[in-house]
Amino acid sequence: VNKLIQICEPLATLSEDVQQNGKEWEAWYDLDAPEGVAMPMGYSDKLDALQKLCVLRCFRPDRVTVGAQQYIIDKMSDKYVQPPV
Repeated sequence: VNKLIQICEPLATLSEDVQQNGKEWEAWYDLDAPEGVAMPMGYSDKLDALQKLCVLRCFRPDRVTVGAQQYIIDKMSDKYVQPPV
């Protein structure tokens, strides 16, 4: 998280926001599929798709594969995540 804060302006206050609004972030963290739900405190509106994926990686590395698939679908097409026929 600290590295992201240094290189990404929209995330400059992420650490403080998580500390001050822990319950909101904990509820998002505890979701079965947080990559499909808006991030707390309007971060979904502030960040682009790749930045969201980076934040997801910091909080829920177990969900990065699904998040990456969604990123590819959003940016390119679902044909790039489908198995070959």
